[in-house]
Amino acid sequence: MIWLDFKNAVKVDLPADNERIGIATGTPNYLDQQILYAAIEIQKIVPFYQAGHETVYGPDDLVIEGFASVGNLPVGQQCRPIDAYYKKTGRQCVSQPLRTYPWGNRYDLICGNPRIIGSQFLIAIDPWGGQFTVFPSVALRRQVSLTWNGVKTLFNDIDDTPFDMDVVEAVGLFAKAKIARAVDHDLNEYASYMTEYGRKRSVLFADTRDRTRMSQTADSPSSSNKCANSVAPCQDAGAGCGTTNIEHEDTVEFIAFGDSGDLTDMTNTNAVANLVKSLEPGFIMHLGDCTYPVGDPVTIQDILIKPYGLFIPNTFFLAFGNHDIITDGGAALAALLTAQATFNAGAHYYDFIPQNKFGQGFAHIFVLDSYGDPAAQWAWLQPRLAASDLWNIVVMHEPPYTSDINHAPGNVNFRFDYKDAGAHIVLSGHGHNYERLLVNGFPYLVAGTGGNSLRGFTPVPTTGSQFRYNTFFGCLYVTARPHQLQLTFYDTKGDVIDSLALQRQAVNPFP
Repeated sequence: MIWLDFKNAVKVDLPADNERIGIATGTPNYLDQQILYAAIEIQKIVPFYQAGHETVYGPDDLVIEGFASVGNLPVGQQCRPIDAYYKKTGRQCVSQPLRTYPWGNRYDLICGNPRIIGSQFLIAIDPWGGQFTVFPSVALRRQVSLTWNGVKTLFNDIDDTPFDMDVVEAVGLFAKAKIARAVDHDLNEYASYMTEYGRKRSVLFADTRDRTRMSQTADSPSSSNKCANSVAPCQDAGAGCGTTNIEHEDTVEFIAFGDSGDLTDMTNTNAVANLVKSLEPGFIMHLGDCTYPVGDPVTIQDILIKPYGLFIPNTFFLAFGNHDIITDGGAALAALLTAQATFNAGAHYYDFIPQNKFGQGFAHIFVLDSYGDPAAQWAWLQPRLAASDLWNIVVMHEPPYTSDINHAPGNVNFRFDYKDAGAHIVLSGHGHNYERLLVNGFPYLVAGTGGNSLRGFTPVPTTGSQFRYNTFFGCLYVTARPHQLQLTFYDTKGDVIDSLALQRQAVNPFP
């Protein structure tokens, strides 16, 4: 229950005292103060009630410093942080665990250069309990949720509390004892109430000890599944919003995955589709092979339109894969993807700049055709990369580098110098697994995990392979900001498996 409800429940047990002039009137008042003192004492004596406090920070609660956000731990709360999550809020919310980073190296986060490979949602916590630094910075529709243990000594009326009706009864006895001594000067009554309070407190201790034992199971859901969903009304234009000023959201967000759909079993494709919808992307960049076994119109209806019809045709883009072009060269798919057909006269290699609902674009997507002429596409790509000052993301179905057991070491015909040409990353499918590689200082991600049978890796990984995963299906969630490109791989359980953050000085900050 929230603190206000808890106080009111205690006062129901104190009908006469609650009406006394000078005891329960004014703010603060004597009765409210005794309720607070009792709640603090119970927390100190019964450790169960010290656990699981949550404080949620939005952009207005934090100060942006460089590429990070800086905030203060709850003041006067004897706060011991145990868990932290970086959240995107909305109709659905996405929770990413924040991993601890050394406080002494917190300027790595502020400068956007954390010394870590893998998950890069990070928090550095002041060991003296004063501040914390979160990377990446917390922007509009983002939150940090901090779970902590400790004695909570300050409560707002709307704060959640761990207290139940047994605590209400104990606190009521404590308050009666204090009033009997300080107001009525009746030491006998004071002693009687305090004895009852002590017994009740002992029962609370024994009861909560059993509750703690019951909760210690290895497969309990983690708090990463808990979402605040506290977006204030009228952040988006709509009915009832009147003349509310709308702040521009400085991100473009999309999903990338490949190799989805299989008429023999749609279970995994549908699981990925449900994950994609829960992430609420601006668009889908499919990494190829969206139709198995072939791309005929009937198959397309069953394994592509049914799970992803909400995105087709306007927010679904495809890097054609080998299964997509087996039937009629992909003509049936091309006829369906009418928005894509407007790019580069309907060719299978094209580029576009996606925009968010505020007309902002922070990424430039360049889609290549793995089955077309490599030299001609490289000649087409180079000047376009050189002319773009956005995040330049190159997409193709067949990866230039992969450790996939069937396709290693990759498509050597598309091993170009993407880095010197101005690209920032290459995304591919074809390998039915997830892999992150760094080749000559340039990142490649393979995410052929859209629903068609996962595969293993070669015994010796391809040179540059840094991370490999093939346990569950999933997708990449890509967030582009002026200064940062964040790529996070989620599996269909909703867990963050891997994350990569790229940083740069933005040429065009898009005010």
